[in-house]
Amino acid sequence: MAKNLRKKILYFVPYVLVNSFGFVIDLALLYFQAEILGITYAIAIVSSYVIAVVITHAILYRFIFTLSARTYLESGRWYIVISSLRLTIITGVTLVLTNVLFFGLLPARIIAATLDSAVFFIVDFGFTFRERMRVPKAKSK
Repeated sequence: MAKNLRKKILYFVPYVLVNSFGFVIDLALLYFQAEILGITYAIAIVSSYVIAVVITHAILYRFIFTLSARTYLESGRWYIVISSLRLTIITGVTLVLTNVLFFGLLPARIIAATLDSAVFFIVDFGFTFRERMRVPKAKSK
């Protein structure tokens, strides 16, 4: 149990760094689209998030979860499914914070991402990028 916890902690730091990088990409694209190009918030949130998810998945799979039991495409499918759920939550929270509680777009998006990240680290680690099971070799008679 302690060994498993230690392994999760060792994955956590690089996972946070990669996702923080993805979040910076997401925020930069969101700001550019919504504030400079004038694209509606909902469309800007979705498009910036999708681009960040593609980049983040590639980096996570290649460098962080190298022992994943799933292939790149298989983990990618699950990552898309889970990310779609995440996008729904992030978009909903962001729109409520901006339209109902009158937060600015970037603070609202940061709050939504913080809530989302806390929950989905566990999902990504335990499901999307689950490790290969080590099968002991059969003893010869």
